[in-house]
Amino acid sequence: TDDVARRTCVYEGDLVVLEPTTASLELATFAREMVEEAFAPFDPTVVVVKAGYNEGSIGFRDSVVAVLTAARQRHAQVVVWLTYSEGTGSQLRTYSLNNAVLSELRDSGAWPELEIADWRSYAAGSSGWYAADRVHLQGTGAWATADYIARWVARVTHGPCPQPWLPGEAVPDRCPSPD
Repeated sequence: TDDVARRTCVYEGDLVVLEPTTASLELATFAREMVEEAFAPFDPTVVVVKAGYNEGSIGFRDSVVAVLTAARQRHAQVVVWLTYSEGTGSQLRTYSLNNAVLSELRDSGAWPELEIADWRSYAAGSSGWYAADRVHLQGTGAWATADYIARWVARVTHGPCPQPWLPGEAVPDRCPSPD
C-alpha cells in the first residue's frame, strides 16, 4: 500500500514530502492563533524545538535555517533545539547526521541564539521512556521530556529549576544545564 511504501522510505532515511491536509492546516492556524492570544503583544523569547523526526537528512539544514530565521524575525532570544534520540536501523544514521548539522550551525557563529540540548545523551541510558524503536515516547518518557525542557528553559532564562533534582532537595535559584 501507499502507507507501507511511505513508511519504508521514511525508515530508510529518504525524504518524503506530503501535502498538508485540510485538518492539519486548520490545526496549525488554530495553534498560531492560540500562541498569538497567549503572548500578545509580546513575542516569545525562548523557542524550544523537539521536532523533525520524520525529516530525512537531505534538506534538513535548510529546514533548520528556516526555523532559526523565523525565530529571529519574531525576536526570539534563544532557540533550544533538542538533539534527536537514538532510533534504530537507518534512523540512527539520519539522526546522527541531523545532530551533526545542528552542531555545525551552532558552531558557525551565524546563529548565536541556537542552544543545543543534548537529549540524545540525556535519554540514552533510560529505561521505560521509549517504545522499542527508541523514538516514540512512553508515559514516563513524556514526563522526562517535559521536565528536561522545563529545566532548559529555566537555564536559558536564568530562572530557578521547576523542581528539585531529587525529592527533598532545595530548588536551585538558577537552574544549571540538565546536560
